[in-house]
Amino acid sequence: MSDFITELRVLGTESNIFDTKMEYIIPLYQRAYAWEDKQLTQLIEDISDISEDTNYYIGALIVSKQDDRYEVVDGQQRLTSLYLLMSCLGLEVKNTLTFACREKSNYTLKNIKDLLLDDRSKLDMDRIESGIQRGIDILTEEINKDDFDKESFLEKLRKVIVYRIEVPENTDLNRYFEIMNTRGEQLEQHDILKATLMRYLPNDSEKALFAKIWDACSDMTGYVQMHFVSKNNEVRENIFGGGWNDLPSDNWNKLVNGIKAADVNGNGHKIADIIDIDFKVDDDDGYLDDDVRVRFESIIEFPYFLIHALKVLIWIKGIRHEDENSAIIAELLDDKKLIDSFKRVINHGVMVGKKIADDKAQFARDYIICLLRTRYLFDKYIVKREYANDNSDGEWSLKSLYVSGQQSKKKPYYRNSRFARSGEWDRTNNWRNDTNVMLQSALRVSYTSPKVMHWITKLLQWLSEDGCKHTSDEYMAEYDVVTENIAKEAVRENFFDVCKDGSYAMGVNTPHIVFNYLDFLIWNSNRNKYDNFTFEFRNSVEHWYPQNPSEGTFEQWKDGVDQFGNLCIIQRNVNSKFSNMSPEAKKSTFKEMIAKGSLKLRIMSELTEKHGDKVASLYWKETAYKEHEKSMLNLLFNACGVETTVVFPDEDDDQIESITGHKQGTSLNVASIMLDWAMEKQKAGEIEIDQNRCGKKFVRYTTKATSKLLPEAEIAASGWGTKTHYFYEIANSQGRHVRIQLALSSENIPDYLMKICERINDKFPSRIQKENWKWRTPFVSDRIRFNEKTTKEDVINALEECYRQVKAFENRMLAESDYIMGR
Repeated sequence: MSDFITELRVLGTESNIFDTKMEYIIPLYQRAYAWEDKQLTQLIEDISDISEDTNYYIGALIVSKQDDRYEVVDGQQRLTSLYLLMSCLGLEVKNTLTFACREKSNYTLKNIKDLLLDDRSKLDMDRIESGIQRGIDILTEEINKDDFDKESFLEKLRKVIVYRIEVPENTDLNRYFEIMNTRGEQLEQHDILKATLMRYLPNDSEKALFAKIWDACSDMTGYVQMHFVSKNNEVRENIFGGGWNDLPSDNWNKLVNGIKAADVNGNGHKIADIIDIDFKVDDDDGYLDDDVRVRFESIIEFPYFLIHALKVLIWIKGIRHEDENSAIIAELLDDKKLIDSFKRVINHGVMVGKKIADDKAQFARDYIICLLRTRYLFDKYIVKREYANDNSDGEWSLKSLYVSGQQSKKKPYYRNSRFARSGEWDRTNNWRNDTNVMLQSALRVSYTSPKVMHWITKLLQWLSEDGCKHTSDEYMAEYDVVTENIAKEAVRENFFDVCKDGSYAMGVNTPHIVFNYLDFLIWNSNRNKYDNFTFEFRNSVEHWYPQNPSEGTFEQWKDGVDQFGNLCIIQRNVNSKFSNMSPEAKKSTFKEMIAKGSLKLRIMSELTEKHGDKVASLYWKETAYKEHEKSMLNLLFNACGVETTVVFPDEDDDQIESITGHKQGTSLNVASIMLDWAMEKQKAGEIEIDQNRCGKKFVRYTTKATSKLLPEAEIAASGWGTKTHYFYEIANSQGRHVRIQLALSSENIPDYLMKICERINDKFPSRIQKENWKWRTPFVSDRIRFNEKTTKEDVINALEECYRQVKAFENRMLAESDYIMGR
């Protein structure tokens, strides 16, 4: 860290952030304390969610050193909240936080212990500041909840870090604060990371080069080439060639020679310009082929891009953790842990047998080169939003930057990125470009959180492999195949592997990628018919035939309503109006939305017709949805290389027999075999059977591990009439098949157990989701079917396989125990 940046732990082993000889003072130009429920509960949740192996950066504290005190320029709301939180936790906190000219605020902070003890006899309540008192009340309520584990929370609090940044001397603080507050500017994690990495470099010229590349990459608007500004475009052409479209060199010395610090002009603006009332940024990026002005918008922000680039560097350099059993970087793309991710790589990374920590300067060089090259690839080959002229909606695009004109009169223009082999026609390239745009936009709208956009990392790693060899025509013609394989893998893992028993009834838990990849397949099968289709943020999975029909209008459908054939994906803002209508009412009421909607939804609407004397909704429920489901699943089966059957809930044994080729069910006494098998497990100390809750259909048992997460309630009686609100159920379906599931009961459940159940459901969603739920099954093993040839040994083997899946699930659940228990 520089001399002006200090890393502070909120709670150390022997001290805390307020154990300082320097007083923190909140100046008068800052607003009064104003955090309420949302911010304070989020603060506690963020700290509670910290994992054991990482630190948590909570933000920057901008201060100005004034003699023996720090004047807080930015971060006072968070700093005050930490002061209140630590006091509410019963920690000894020195009174080193004060407010300038706010007597009530200071009186309240000085008397916080008496407020917490509710000892009002010692207090002048008229001098208590209401905002701070409200904050204390909110924090106290959260801390006193039954499921709050104080000791665990304190351990997490010890991992929380604040960066204190001092502004330069002689800064006009009032003006600084005014501009910062107006523009929403503040020092972010990536600013601190930049300063940290630059510090590893040995001289000012290398630091200047690093800063020029970093600053150009940090502007995620437009293309990175346009952020290198110099006389006669000299630097831009040194890096990207005369056509501004070459891959930057991976040679440090070539970059040093190509980017002369004196020749690169900053692309920022002076404060005097920014605060002018007529100030306007020219955000156009250039022209399309037909001289139409255009600008582009990235699908991710810079902090997330930094993590993608780090993962690319780890990939191409083969960086590993010095402890072979530890991951070098977390899977989740978490911008809150940006600095911690880099520290982990630098402190524990090994590359070609050498520790990165032994040559941090080389790591800084390697990373900034990787950042520049990855940004170039990102701009050229990762989908973005394109806005032509005054179009405010934009469209998905994959374009590359080119130039027209000569010397100083050169200007940028954009055309479709190249995905054609040498000698192929432009129309072939445009066809592949459309394919890539559709596949990537399908992934983009499926994974709306930037924390889980792993598909971007995978594509950037493929593009960067072996000196970016895949960017040649020979490979780029197959880029759509690489992208489609990512989508296929997600569908197989999150849909087909979950529905192994042939019942595709995940309801609203069906992953969005399944619908969006299916829409891609439909579009690709008839591009002319669906030439108006585009992927949009349709984030609500809905039932075409509703779960809860409008009262008294038509009958409820219980067995098949969650089947994939009855599901569609729509915009969330349509949800409330759409949900309870009959299929024919939806078709007539939402014509415009359906015409522009998901292709699966359009097909469902087309199939919703009266058939003979049956109204459309009845015919849909009894017949049409099945044909639609088979048709849609066959598209997915063929594309993903999956061989399986489709079983509907209302099919009888004869129908299932015709599908599977075997007579359903066995004459063996499956219930007796189940109980005997469970008794052996109990003798081995693995499970505990509740004999009173066993019968022909179910054998119910508990385990020590799960009982630690879901202990018995003291009084409340569950849906089974037990103090236990969970059971593992071995289920026998009349000798036709067997499975094991974890069942949860909410009947008479205490609040603290309800919260645990909700967190289990958050990590392991039950197929059936209802707000006022009575039963949930966050785990169901494969359903193993029996037929006339099934032997007793087959049944036992089936039970062992189901039990193996139970143990694997239980291990996953225990791995999430900190979250589940709210620690």
